[in-house]
Amino acid sequence: MDFKKRITELLKAKKWSQYELAKRAGMHKSTIRNMLRTKNSPRIDTLEQVCKAFGISLSDFFKENTKFKELDVIVTAYQCLDEKKKQILIKIIELIN
Repeated sequence: MDFKKRITELLKAKKWSQYELAKRAGMHKSTIRNMLRTKNSPRIDTLEQVCKAFGISLSDFFKENTKFKELDVIVTAYQCLDEKKKQILIKIIELIN
């Protein structure tokens, strides 16, 4: 798995900077920066903190399904929304179905 790519996708979906992720994950900004620069995989406890900040589980982080890539993009974007925006999106989907 490409950890850097997945974290970058989640950052983009949330419209967060590395600094924002570090703040929400309770980490130093250099930890995030180094994690995205090196070829090493992050420690599991570090990854758990990152996932918690994004509001996703470790299993959601590791989900890779190329067959349903578009659906995965939608689900990831949905998971990054706050509760109010999730409810609005659900109402929109109900209206168009």
